[in-house]
Formats: sequence, C-alpha cells, structure tokens
Amino acid sequence: MAGKSNPGSSGSSKALWQQFEKLGIEVLMVEPHGSRTNWARHSAKDTRELIDDVAKTAGQTAKMVRDTLGKQSGDPNRVALAIITVVELQDVEKT
Repeated sequence: MAGKSNPGSSGSSKALWQQFEKLGIEVLMVEPHGSRTNWARHSAKDTRELIDDVAKTAGQTAKMVRDTLGKQSGDPNRVALAIITVVELQDVEKT
C-alpha cells in the first residue's frame, strides 16, 4: 500500500497482515511522502466551477498539489529500490 501516513492506511495494512499472515503472505506498507509520481496529474480533475466554500478548503489543497507537481523532493526510483531491497531481505522486523 502506498499513501500518506495516517491511521486509516496503517489500520488497513494491519488488517491485511492479519488476514494474509495465515497464508504466508506478508504485507509491506510504503509511505513515500512527497515522491515525484504522476498520480495527481492523471487523477486530479478540476471542475469548471468551484463552490466558494470548497474553493477555500479542498480547492486550496488541489491548487497546492498542482503547484508542486514534478517538484517533490522524493525520488521515485530510490523509493522503488528501497522497496525491492526490503522485499528481498530474509528477516524483516514485523511491526
């Protein structure tokens, strides 16, 4: 799973781990905050007109995402290498 660190994503990983542990399937949660990926460019669609109340809240977040596209400090290649490294380890600490 990838995403921003929050109790929801952590809880989802724990639930997956509990379900799949019996089957020998391990769950790895990845939180590559601020990584230069293309998710926002392809998934963030703006409406033609924003309601004033939305423009002040979610509209500001959408603008921030648009303004930082491709400028995030995280390197997706390094994230991928770190994931591969962890997956290939034999004795990964389970938390």
